[in-house]
Amino acid sequence: VAHQAGHFDGVGIALGHGCSPDWEFNAKALRRKGDRGQVPGFREECSSLEPGPFFASLRLCDRFFLMNAIRVQGEKDNPTLVWGEAAEPVCGPDEVLVDVRAAAVNRADLWQARGHYPPPFGASAILGLEMAGVVREVGAAVAAAPTTFGIGDRVCALLPGGGYAERVAVPAGMLLRLPDDWSFAQGAAVPEVWYTAYINLFDEG
Repeated sequence: VAHQAGHFDGVGIALGHGCSPDWEFNAKALRRKGDRGQVPGFREECSSLEPGPFFASLRLCDRFFLMNAIRVQGEKDNPTLVWGEAAEPVCGPDEVLVDVRAAAVNRADLWQARGHYPPPFGASAILGLEMAGVVREVGAAVAAAPTTFGIGDRVCALLPGGGYAERVAVPAGMLLRLPDDWSFAQGAAVPEVWYTAYINLFDEG
């Protein structure tokens, strides 16, 4: 298993349905599972593997599904932003999974950190309303569309949440292609901050 920057980004192994119920693999060690339920951070889209008699069955996953993200800790009137592990988002059929290269800071993020601006229902609890990055994975419906995004494309997007992380799942309709001569930092400031300023100055003003 490849380990980089505090997270696993190579091959991960997890026990799935129909497998031995007594053991689990995580970032620390292979340990007895007991009654604590499924391993957090793993998806079920893993191919079956029969490595030998010691385990009844294992599942070989394409990667270990944990990432790093900025999490909110502490009291609401004095929150602390901490870099730590979080479950990687799942890319839905109409979504694109993006490796985040830059994220912007918005007043709404600061309010959310203090408990005054909850994310929309079903959205990530991780902060971050706009980001720029590189497409890592595309959903089935996105891949089948005539004009679509592909792996490796440079993009920016408005988000319902989740931008303060290594990866984020984005509805394809909220993505914008990042011009080749733009930095990721420039792109991350466009979907929320720049558009808000533009609309107020030129459309509403």
